[in-house]
Amino acid sequence: MLLFPPQQIREQLGFDDMPDINTAVTMAVEAIEPQIAGLLATEFEKQTGHMDVFFAVEPRVDQGRHRYTEFRLSRGFVSNVGVTAKDPTNGTRTLTETLLIDEARGVVRDIGTPFRNSYVEISFDSGFDADGTDPTLYDQAQVPDWLKQAARIGALRSLASNPTVTNAGIELDKGVLDAHYAALVNRHIRYAPDAILAL
Repeated sequence: MLLFPPQQIREQLGFDDMPDINTAVTMAVEAIEPQIAGLLATEFEKQTGHMDVFFAVEPRVDQGRHRYTEFRLSRGFVSNVGVTAKDPTNGTRTLTETLLIDEARGVVRDIGTPFRNSYVEISFDSGFDADGTDPTLYDQAQVPDWLKQAARIGALRSLASNPTVTNAGIELDKGVLDAHYAALVNRHIRYAPDAILAL
């Protein structure tokens, strides 16, 4: 699916609505979605009712009353997160008050639970709905602005060496585009080195 409408690129480059231009631009926009998904280690398609299961031997940090444990979900851009812990000592309990959730990165931080050989189940929805009028496009109200911008820059990077664009006399500075793209995407990498990963 598409992270933004391809005609935005065509208009930005000053092209008329022509089949060869439309094809080149659409291919560039289609190609960038899985590339960014791979860099961010997530999928963008809507998924509901998913559950990741973790095993927490003990809190990652346990200093007096301060406890800290981090869980990296299998996907980012999450919502409706629910956390349940099960262990031999305390049985099953739902966690709410001790949680800090980074929804975009898909990282759940618990700042109080004394995990002891606990299975932690985290349920969530993730991704973006399809646009109501164009099923090939994600709902633009749900896609973050930075992600749309990164996709536009990534598509332009691809088009910089495309003969359809270069033969029209349009020159795109690939070095500038590369730097801009890296700056946008690298700030949002789902890097959580201290996090427990799903089983």
